[in-house]
Amino acid sequence: NHDGYDGSGFIDFDGNVGSYASWMMDVPVSGLYEITARYASSNDRGPMHVLVDGTRIGDFAKLATGAWTNWQVETITANLSAGNNQEFKLVAAEIRGPNVDRIAITLINPDQPNETNPPTESPQEEPNFKKIVLGPNESLVRNQFVSSHSGKYEVGLDQWGDLVVRTTDFATVLWSLENTVNKNLDGSRIFMQNDGNLVLRDVPSDSYPNGRAIWDSKTYGNPDSYFVIDNYGAIAVILLQSSQELWRGGPEPESPPLPTPVAPSPTPRPTTRPTPVPTLPPVDRPTSGPLPRSMPSRVVLRANDKLVRGSY
Repeated sequence: NHDGYDGSGFIDFDGNVGSYASWMMDVPVSGLYEITARYASSNDRGPMHVLVDGTRIGDFAKLATGAWTNWQVETITANLSAGNNQEFKLVAAEIRGPNVDRIAITLINPDQPNETNPPTESPQEEPNFKKIVLGPNESLVRNQFVSSHSGKYEVGLDQWGDLVVRTTDFATVLWSLENTVNKNLDGSRIFMQNDGNLVLRDVPSDSYPNGRAIWDSKTYGNPDSYFVIDNYGAIAVILLQSSQELWRGGPEPESPPLPTPVAPSPTPRPTTRPTPVPTLPPVDRPTSGPLPRSMPSRVVLRANDKLVRGSY
């Protein structure tokens, strides 16, 4: 009954103080997490307490968005311990709760192992976490960028309207949509549609108030899709539940260098004395006269004739 939500519905608290929504979750790694809620409320409906296995780990406090169709995002951070089947609960503790569209929980800083007891196994590669850049009905305009969890890369529209992936320290462009499609784009915003299609639109005009679509990822028909960036700068449109990639862009990871071939050692050969070759007597050849019939000849070129490539 309120437009603008993602997927097939949203959580509508029943209006009583103490009402809650809960579900079970697995926490794979202990560390600091971002917990992001997307909600809407025409008036103050907060705070909303966040509990894990009965322990309060934080609150969502800014719950008045001005209208039930005005969905906004709030993010808090909390330390979570690794473990399976933990109960995550949102509680309307003091005032009736808002409408909650989605909750996203993302690891931003895993706990480091105790240095006094170093692990005996070889060090593992850092997990390649994906960060949501755009959800359904969200967009970026020129000079807006979102960085990866690693903080090394960022994606967004540059000042000329090209979708680029670049380094965050020196803004070195590593990948460009214009170079990929080989044409000038001049976009004004990159938009994630409800149907899962990532669309680049040009500058709005009287004929096209939202701008014309000048490029798209062709991933329509997948309403539960998000635009993400990983720790290595790769970008993708994925299905949120399965993480299946529907479209991929950004710089490809460098391949490991090929091993330098080693020249084989020469095989020693026995030294032998050369076998003398008998000298044959010279054969008398005619110095003039017609060629003998045993050596037939054929005309190749006559006067003013020529051969070109491929002619024999």
